[in-house]
Amino acid sequence: MLLKVGWFVALISVLMAGVSVAIATQQQIKKNNIVMTETKAQIAVTDKEWATAKEQNLALIAHNSKDPKAWFMLGLARHYLGEYEQSREDWLKSKELGHEPGIVHYNLACSYARENRTAEVLDNIKEAKKEGFNVREFAESDPDLENMRNNPEFQDIVGKSESLN
Repeated sequence: MLLKVGWFVALISVLMAGVSVAIATQQQIKKNNIVMTETKAQIAVTDKEWATAKEQNLALIAHNSKDPKAWFMLGLARHYLGEYEQSREDWLKSKELGHEPGIVHYNLACSYARENRTAEVLDNIKEAKKEGFNVREFAESDPDLENMRNNPEFQDIVGKSESLN
């Protein structure tokens, strides 16, 4: 009887070790899949493949809904796909989760500018500048803000330069 119990304990130990290895392997595969998705998302943004960037960042958010970078990049993809309202929601979510507020407000201004919503552009440009974002450097050449460059209040906020006129 003692031999049977010993054999059974040994079998259970081997099975438990196998399960532990399987779990560790599964966890590593999951981590690798996340890294691969992050890489695909970044490549899509770099290549300006906005639909793919949107898809990959949605996948990252499905895995971790508290990832501020994924929310921010999802907002960027949606912005370039013309999904302005959704992009703004994504950027605000990224800010709520800790993403740098200056760049969030700058991008919100760009989104509002695409819809000719001047008051919201001005509010968010002010906020971006208040948060320390160098709005002048970007606003001078950003095509999203083209329709704002001749606005005197915009020029006062951003700082006048030859390229803004």
